[in-house]
Amino acid sequence: MNPIEHLDLNRYLQEASIKLSAAQVDKLHRFHEMLRQENERINVTRLYGMEAMARKHYVDSLLPLLLIRKAGFSLESPCMDLGSGGGFPGIPLAVAAPEVRFRLVEGRKKRTAFLEAVKEELHLENVEVISRKLNASDEIGCASGISRAFMSIAQTLELTSLSIKPGGLFVFWKGPGCDEEIEEAATRNRGQWSHIKTIDYTLPGTADHRRIVIYRKEAHGEASNRPAQLERDSEFEIRLGDKKSVPAFLQDRIRKIDSDANPRFKDWQKLDQSKFVRKLATTIVAGRKLVPELLQMYDKGSFWNGKPLALVFSDALPRELYGPMQEWPDLPIYELRAELFRKLDFSGTRFPLLLWDLSEAALTGQSEEAGSLGAEHATSAPEQRSSQILLPLSLPENLGACLRSVLGFGIGQVILSSESVYPFHPQVVRSSSGACLRIRFRQGPSLDKMNDFLNDLGLTPDRRIILDEESARPLHELHREDCTKDNEPICLAVGPEGSGFPPTFQGLRFRIPMRNPLESYNA
Repeated sequence: MNPIEHLDLNRYLQEASIKLSAAQVDKLHRFHEMLRQENERINVTRLYGMEAMARKHYVDSLLPLLLIRKAGFSLESPCMDLGSGGGFPGIPLAVAAPEVRFRLVEGRKKRTAFLEAVKEELHLENVEVISRKLNASDEIGCASGISRAFMSIAQTLELTSLSIKPGGLFVFWKGPGCDEEIEEAATRNRGQWSHIKTIDYTLPGTADHRRIVIYRKEAHGEASNRPAQLERDSEFEIRLGDKKSVPAFLQDRIRKIDSDANPRFKDWQKLDQSKFVRKLATTIVAGRKLVPELLQMYDKGSFWNGKPLALVFSDALPRELYGPMQEWPDLPIYELRAELFRKLDFSGTRFPLLLWDLSEAALTGQSEEAGSLGAEHATSAPEQRSSQILLPLSLPENLGACLRSVLGFGIGQVILSSESVYPFHPQVVRSSSGACLRIRFRQGPSLDKMNDFLNDLGLTPDRRIILDEESARPLHELHREDCTKDNEPICLAVGPEGSGFPPTFQGLRFRIPMRNPLESYNA
């Protein structure tokens, strides 16, 4: 039995106002014949009826092309068809639009062998078959993309983020109930992809409702700021990620550390101690949100305590770091064995760590015991007229929490006592959400010598506001004139934990009233 005798494609194409040449229709007939034969062997499609195949495969592959063009959009070459399966919509589109080059991406070997046979039989010079289960680290360089009945919109956009060039379109063949997918993508893919159009239509000759959902790759999202070398290379090369999900453009930058005897690793595993953070002028930034955030936020034109030094990972490189690492083409990347990485991941984040260079951190006035870090940067301190805060806090999480507020309130400088924990300890970095890397610090003496130190800075006792739970004056009695005398700076003093300030420490003392038996905010 000849299956072509039972399929009059022309009738269904005309019903949908799809115009093809006789040669193009012949190619679709030959494709259909091959599909029916292959379907008996490996079940390429679940549709068997003549009318169902004509409308739901061929017409539904080609009609969206007309609707896309009518809406003012086009499929640019090369165009990825992700999850081609038995060739829909890629093969019919390649027949109907020979001017567009298609890359059919399919992970199942039997289906890609079938697609290769179709390409050869139909002489489709504009088709390239890529036998690969795509992962997010792969870069199948394309100017546009399409997908029909594959996976969710958000998953697809994440998977193809490196493959579609900035400004390129991704077009989804969807059913009418995809609103939740669109909403999910609006959250998961924000800043990387924009939803620019939804086209509703009904499949001709049926009551079946369909949707075309179109997204555009943002020019400022991942893969938009490529290193210069990548710009010089062919724009649409295929670069496959490795087993560690490292994209091809990063693979040459990976340096492996497999032994705990490695000198670098031996230094890094000491960074949970303040004295080694000082000595090595290096700290560790940890956190799934914080690491990519600091890489993206860092700006040489604004004030920072130091700069990124290297990225350290194990097992796999997460997708959210692809874009930031493109923007840092000279940042070293170290791959550690899992057990070595766990020794550095002090907070248990199980996410790549960012080593941070503190050699140019602004921590002025340190004693010899504290080291010389920052002494040469004394001129970078803010003017004496800016208000300051004294934080003699010994617990990293407490100091970090305060530093977040300090940065938010725009306080000019933080004064530390010898009782204070080192402000660049990894736990301070994490608990401050990186705020400590953007604040200027001045190292002072112990609290019993702090009066003279502050006097020398012009912060006399009448310009010091001390939070003290033993004070009889509630904080709401603090008057404006106490803070704005002659427009001179003031110093707010908070802490230390437990004992509070010694009686010999001079200043205006207030307390924050506490109604419930909670841990005091005053000390």
